[in-house]
Order: sequence, then C-alpha cells, then structure tokens
Amino acid sequence: MPVAPDVTLGHEAVGVVPALGEAVDGLHEGQRVAVSGVTPCFQCETCQRGFTSQCGGLILGAAKFTTRGGGNMAEYFLVGHAGANLAPIPDDLSDHQALYATT
Repeated sequence: MPVAPDVTLGHEAVGVVPALGEAVDGLHEGQRVAVSGVTPCFQCETCQRGFTSQCGGLILGAAKFTTRGGGNMAEYFLVGHAGANLAPIPDDLSDHQALYATT
C-alpha cells in the first residue's frame, strides 16, 4: 500500500485517555484503554446491518488507522466514536497483555 509523505502510521494501540469529547460516556480522562485498528461508527446503514468492518459502505471502511492517515504512532490521535471503540484495561493487566486483545 502506498503511503503519502507525512502520514502517521499505526493501528492497534494501548494508551491513556488525555481528553474526551462531551458525548463520551463511561470513560474518564487518565484511564488506560485499548483500541482496535477497526473503529466503526456503529451508526451508518452498513454498520446497522452488522457489517461493521465495511463502515460507510466502503471495503475496510472501519480501518481508520491506515495509510490514509490518523495513525496512532503519533503522540496523540483521535478515536472516533470513542464510547464504542475504546475498551478500559483492568488494573491487573499490563499494557503488553492488553495489546494482544486489540486485534
């Protein structure tokens, strides 16, 4: 896959929530979370029909962290629909252990 200059790569990740949008419930700033490389909206017709990996009617449409940009190898990155796409990490799991659950 070709990658344009200045595009940040990365997909599955474990990190700490630095900030949340007003519409996000059930999470808090400073919380450790895991995020998959597949982050569908869960609201479009395709997602509602159960084809979440094809979000927006696009092949691999839910793979937001790709060569298209927005990769999570950046210091900060945006996770759309965070309430549905971020998973809290239990305190008894290390980041390394949690990362295996993101795929």
